[in-house]
Amino acid sequence: MRVGVNARLLQSDRLEGIARYLFETVQSMAKQHPEDEFILFFDRPFDTSFLNLPNIKGVLVPLATRHPILIVLWFEWLLPKALRKHQIDVFYSADNFLSLSTKTPTLLVCHDLAYMSFPQGLRWDYLWFYKVFMPKYLARADKIITVSEFVKRDVINNMQVSSNKISVAYNALPTRENVWIESEVALSTVKQLAERPYFVFVGALHPRKNIVNLIKAFIQFSQRNNKSHQLVIIGKLAWKTEEIAKMLQTEGVIHLQQIKDNQLMHILKGAVAMVYPSFFEGFGIPILEGFAAGIPVITSSVSSMPEVGGKAVLLVDPQSVNDICVAMERIANDKLLVQKMVLLGEERLKVFDWNFTAETIYKTLLEVAKTTV
Repeated sequence: MRVGVNARLLQSDRLEGIARYLFETVQSMAKQHPEDEFILFFDRPFDTSFLNLPNIKGVLVPLATRHPILIVLWFEWLLPKALRKHQIDVFYSADNFLSLSTKTPTLLVCHDLAYMSFPQGLRWDYLWFYKVFMPKYLARADKIITVSEFVKRDVINNMQVSSNKISVAYNALPTRENVWIESEVALSTVKQLAERPYFVFVGALHPRKNIVNLIKAFIQFSQRNNKSHQLVIIGKLAWKTEEIAKMLQTEGVIHLQQIKDNQLMHILKGAVAMVYPSFFEGFGIPILEGFAAGIPVITSSVSSMPEVGGKAVLLVDPQSVNDICVAMERIANDKLLVQKMVLLGEERLKVFDWNFTAETIYKTLLEVAKTTV
């Protein structure tokens, strides 16, 4: 079977979120099924390290998709020609988008419908794009993978898609070998933070992540607890971040942007808790990162986060500053609760495995391509 792969988001310096999902699933499928060929279609010059297995090939279809209009041109004009030229049996697109023009059977991964629940988090042109094309993409796809049961329900309820068309395949943690390697830089960073106990947040800094309420909750916590803790926020400022940027100047808040894998995990391991009170998530990978670091996780009681966290997290109302503050106080003052949550987190983490996710996707690709094992 020749599997065409939408690889336009695979960039070596930005392997997060959707790109990580794509990378991990393709790697696992290629390893487990050497009889198949995986053709990765890139929209710009690519890093050949992504082609690290004999059955993974790369094809450049040049037109960098940096704007909705360019996305449409690439998917509807250039990509269908490339799929025909390379005789692709089935197309795997893991970034919410696909080609409406191609006749190639297509499996689409839908990570969320955030544009419907949180439209204020998008630029006007991307919001227009999603409103116009997402219903078309979900209708065109032969099969759909969602990254949580929550997203599956969201698609069924909002897009009138049959449940028989959708399977769930979770995210998991990156399989990078250097995640737990100690480094002088990482240890130095932790030492600087260790002046006081600290809570930690990880994620892109834009309104949907609820950074403003998080910092307000931390201010309230500090006032009640004699400024006993710090809050470390790890992530780059994204868009509509004027208010967030001002809040980052709060006393006791440390903002870190450029953090490597080994630094990140050491900082997480030294934290009192992960606090991730996002307004909306299709999954919520930082929850798993907290579990892996062996720290308690506080997260929101909405969208996918209760599903991902299970019984291993403290759930809060993301709209309530006091609710977030109280959860932070519980973690700071209850050692038995912390021990219980850490053990539950270790068990919960076992649910999320890239090999299982990739095999779910592979079986669906076979079904879509109308082939047999």
